[in-house]
Amino acid sequence: SAMPSLAGLVAPLSKYMRLPVTALPPSVARGTVLSVERRYGYWVHPTDRSSRRWVMYIHGGGYALANPGTHVEVLHTLAYLLQCSVFAPYYTHQPVDKMHATLTASYLHAVQCQDGAVPQSFLGDSAGGGLCTTLYHYLHTLGHMLPFTLVLFSPWVLLDTAHPLFYDDTYR
Repeated sequence: SAMPSLAGLVAPLSKYMRLPVTALPPSVARGTVLSVERRYGYWVHPTDRSSRRWVMYIHGGGYALANPGTHVEVLHTLAYLLQCSVFAPYYTHQPVDKMHATLTASYLHAVQCQDGAVPQSFLGDSAGGGLCTTLYHYLHTLGHMLPFTLVLFSPWVLLDTAHPLFYDDTYR
């Protein structure tokens, strides 16, 4: 089945974005299962796991909050509304990890966990949106299969090709 439209995705999420986990509607809490991988990140699966579809959600936090546990309610809501698995990777503090090695390793591990299936989409909010675009570009340069879409919520993204960093080989 097709992924929901962007408008269809964002509208239901807006009312849950700032609620504590205990405020999730009972149908959402009963409809998903959380598992934490100590090295790679968080998985949230719908209780009906008949679909192999999954998305990768990279949370915001000013490139400083590296633990996706701060966004657990969003992960549950996404898994419930999209009826697919959601993976939220850990990432190291920037700019220490210039090539996003931790993020790339988490992504490749998630693909392996899904028997080689790439995610339907990368989803990212704020700094996570910036990391989504960076990871997407980096995976493209390595020749990896890529998700069908990027869904970015208020991303921290530099799109100016005139900036000197655009031509800096350090990040390639």
